[in-house]
Amino acid sequence: MKIAVCDCDIEYLKYIKNILQTYFEKTEYTPDINYYTDVCQLLSDSRLSQFNVVFLDAKLKPIDGIKAGQVLKESYPNIILVYISDYIEYSIDGYKVDAFRYILKSNLDSVFVEEMDAVLKEYKKTDKYFIFKKDGEPIKILYEDIVYLMSDVRKVIIYTKSGIKISFYGKLNSLADQFAFHNFLRVQRSYMVNLKYAVRLSNYNIYLKNNIVIPTTKKNYQHLKCIYTVIKSGKE
Repeated sequence: MKIAVCDCDIEYLKYIKNILQTYFEKTEYTPDINYYTDVCQLLSDSRLSQFNVVFLDAKLKPIDGIKAGQVLKESYPNIILVYISDYIEYSIDGYKVDAFRYILKSNLDSVFVEEMDAVLKEYKKTDKYFIFKKDGEPIKILYEDIVYLMSDVRKVIIYTKSGIKISFYGKLNSLADQFAFHNFLRVQRSYMVNLKYAVRLSNYNIYLKNNIVIPTTKKNYQHLKCIYTVIKSGKE
């Protein structure tokens, strides 16, 4: 579980860090939490696609928290967005960008545990699904139902176990880390496969169930073979 927290107030950021640590000590999770005082640094972080939960203040500079939240949700609809702010007047705008919660700083102590319990419950649900937007509408598919993904110019095409093919605008590069957590392997620049459906890796090809054959890269084949063996042996 990866979490990002962004607030311009360094002292308040330290406070949130303490209450998050206290909360997670009583759970089964040991999250990787990253803290930011600069929203631009957050939005430009190469790990952005990996975050499951993002906490934002509604009033940030030079980009306000509402706009930053909109950018996050448009790019990564599966992110659980939580606002923690002094400003109640931004709450409606927060929910317009699909925030999961909008918490006032003045109420944080009294509601934090309850709200974090809700965040974890949502995380357990959304972590099973890949959520993306197609024609402006959110679509979710179980990771385990995806056989492989293929990159085609500016689009990503998803092939599911039921034979359905869905395309959307995006790049495999921005999805690689996210899918790696669900045992997907990038076998070459244009393909990423779900090892749940992999039968074998040989002769520079990966063979999937239902007689699907996908070419791999020759340049990194031995490295790919090593990763494949480790992941498959860990699943069995």
